Amino acid sequence: MMNLIKSCARMIRNSEIVWEIRETMKEDYHGYKKAYIHAKNNGLKIDECWNFIRWIYVLIRYGASAKEYFLYEFYKKNMYEINTYVTRRRRYWFMKQLNEGTYRKPVEDKVLFSKMFAEFTKRKIIDGNAIESQEFFKLINSDGEGKRWIVKPREGYDGKDIFVFTATKDKGEMQKIYKKIYGKGYVIEEYVKQIGKLHDLNPQTVNTIRVNVLNWQDTLFVVNAFLRIGQGGEQCVDNFHAGGVVAAIDLQSGIVTYGATDLDMHYYVFHPITKLQILGTCIPRWDEVLDIVKKAALKVADVPYTSWDVMVSEDRVLIIEGNTYGDTELQQVSDKIGKWKIYKDFTRKVIMDRKRLKKSHE
Repeated sequence: MMNLIKSCARMIRNSEIVWEIRETMKEDYHGYKKAYIHAKNNGLKIDECWNFIRWIYVLIRYGASAKEYFLYEFYKKNMYEINTYVTRRRRYWFMKQLNEGTYRKPVEDKVLFSKMFAEFTKRKIIDGNAIESQEFFKLINSDGEGKRWIVKPREGYDGKDIFVFTATKDKGEMQKIYKKIYGKGYVIEEYVKQIGKLHDLNPQTVNTIRVNVLNWQDTLFVVNAFLRIGQGGEQCVDNFHAGGVVAAIDLQSGIVTYGATDLDMHYYVFHPITKLQILGTCIPRWDEVLDIVKKAALKVADVPYTSWDVMVSEDRVLIIEGNTYGDTELQQVSDKIGKWKIYKDFTRKVIMDRKRLKKSHE
């Protein structure tokens, strides 16, 4: 009885559990309904009530959100399989343990990023808050009419609020662009020209590789990597949550070993628009990709977990941007393999090392 009371007390003190219950009461029931209806509209035939009860159990035991229950297809997995996945609660835990309290600003702030990682970005990145109108027109005119520029939020994510414009001699049109950018928290970047097979998969976007890296003291390794490809239309980005598709890459060979997946869990051997084959694509300059992300991670050695978006062309490799809160959803959707053991073991090592270091300084 005493053990039961102690166990309940620990659960109450655990802010993650309390947070989970609060979130469930606030929004996750509606999140389940939304996720279920979306899956049903995509042809999934499962019992709504039974899976709601099952999801509640999975939520309490493993911390999976309603979205994850459907995204990872937990409705057809047993508990052993589910336990191999990073869930929302687990990601919250390891992100807090690894990156909280570290100096992440140079990675998350695109202006600081452009300065600290200039050797890897290899392009102009301008602070839209600081550029005066004359300087803006000089910048645009210096590279000639017809050059494309991409505008991004200084600290944005998921490809939101990004737009592309083309330089023109029409000063009135450029003035409108300038007013849209100046003082609004944007950066202006040269639009990267990509050539070769990755460009051909979808020529309307720059198709990048997301590489996730863990770095702590004498341990530095790439967890996984996946190819991100846009689907055309009005989107100018390859982000998964903006309509793109993702496909896992074998770390040893640099070959795409699994067909692409979209947010609706459709599977593609061939790109849905260009009809070019995705499965089996060999990433050019693969060794350079692994080398550049490791070097970038070492520049922020205080931050154990980083993610890097890399543009690979036939003629060069460069980093588009980095972040320190990399989404684990795509890592597990891209190859349908749970990554919990990797992150759990690494995080425990960091926790133990930090405790030893703190004790040695006392």
